[in-house]
Amino acid sequence: MHSVSSLEDALSRRAWDEVNDVFDAHFLRLLLLDPALVDRALDALPEEWFAEHPRHEMSRALARSASDPDGLVQQAAQRRFLAWVGSREHPELRDLLGVEAARIRDSIAHGWYEQASGIADTMLELIRSAQTVSSEYSDVLPATYVRCGTAKLLAGDIEASTACYAEALRWARTGGGHPYARYAREHLALVHALEERYADAAALIEGPFTRSPTDTVTRRLEAPGLLARVLLALSDLDTDEATRLLDFVDDGIRASEFGWVALHAGATSAIFAGESWDAIHSITSEIVASAERHGPGSLSGATLRADLASLYQAVGDLRAAERTMLTPGLLRRHSGVVTSLARQALLRGRPEQALNVMLAGESARREHIPTRHLPSGAVVFASAELAASGALSENTLRLAASSVAHHRAFSALAQATPELREELLPLVGTSADEVPRPWEYLPRIKLTRREREMLDALETHATLSEVASALHVSINTAKTHVRALYRKLGAHSRDEALWLGKE
Repeated sequence: MHSVSSLEDALSRRAWDEVNDVFDAHFLRLLLLDPALVDRALDALPEEWFAEHPRHEMSRALARSASDPDGLVQQAAQRRFLAWVGSREHPELRDLLGVEAARIRDSIAHGWYEQASGIADTMLELIRSAQTVSSEYSDVLPATYVRCGTAKLLAGDIEASTACYAEALRWARTGGGHPYARYAREHLALVHALEERYADAAALIEGPFTRSPTDTVTRRLEAPGLLARVLLALSDLDTDEATRLLDFVDDGIRASEFGWVALHAGATSAIFAGESWDAIHSITSEIVASAERHGPGSLSGATLRADLASLYQAVGDLRAAERTMLTPGLLRRHSGVVTSLARQALLRGRPEQALNVMLAGESARREHIPTRHLPSGAVVFASAELAASGALSENTLRLAASSVAHHRAFSALAQATPELREELLPLVGTSADEVPRPWEYLPRIKLTRREREMLDALETHATLSEVASALHVSINTAKTHVRALYRKLGAHSRDEALWLGKE
């Protein structure tokens, strides 16, 4: 709190040069610790002082951005700051980082996540190439690494995002500690929760969630911590707590770069509660309204489309789920997409296809953790193996049980088929009554040779009489066989039968 008392003292004496020194060393700390004091100082400083100190004209614009709905910095102040930095023969590292921070904020606000990720690379290289990164930059580095981590997260680079957030936390813990440490922890917790590493996420969360006043920088930084807590509540199957926390999600969070996580959490909550339709409409509307931000190749776009497929699967509309998963350009290495695709095959009674989806997705995934080693993926893989062969290897069962227990990912148990539940739930100490059953899995469908011939004839010939002729049976016999095939597949039309029966 020394920085607070130093600013109060300098302000009381109207010692503007000392205010400049305090701002240089501690501006971001002060903005988090005592935003009212910062506002008081910024209002008291003469306007001509800002003209002489362009760095702090940018600081003032940053403080004022808290009241902007999109968190954007005033463009005029930003342009003057960029011009000032460009005019200096040897600009300081903090100012170079400030230039890139302005660019990365704008890119994220527009949904240009790949561009933001490239700017993050530039910022990280500036830090790496600096001859010295001394403690005098400890005020700006935690925020810098958080911003880079968010850009990497939105671009789908989970590993780089995790590394950036961890580095932000390391810097925030140096030099007596920085108030940014809380937000670095909570950003890191959110990444872990999105990867179903709930135990790791929980270890980073400290205390209950409380909201800061509106129009403060801290309020904008609180979204990841809130959303991580929601995902943790869902992982514990505590839907009441998840609903309570979701009530804190306001328009500011929905409009922020983390708004899609709120939709993702809401989708999971809706599936568990058996109330999928509202979530379907919310996600569909968001994807259409914010197409630039949620392209199918982005992390948010892939997550929301995987959620949408899961919601359609929960209400039994497998055709809509299939169309969603066939979106061109979908990030198919995303674990949620792989799991939804495999679940789709299981719901159609095609466990061998589900296994192939998981293994193919694993070979295509560039990340270090295969989908079938993550809790939901492990449970779906075990369900498919059991359904395909009627037996379950000890390794597959143990992998599913240990993944759920180690990560405290009890929500993943909802992915299990009824047959797997009997074997898996006792190993993780969870009662069957506690685990929702959102998806209605069909028994394994294996068509006989004659049924396969009937399906092929339906695909080849337009009329039932042509089908009967091709199979050398009467039209009445053909009708009987078609009705029996429809019942077996759970189809209500030719198109559904062809779709459900395809290999």
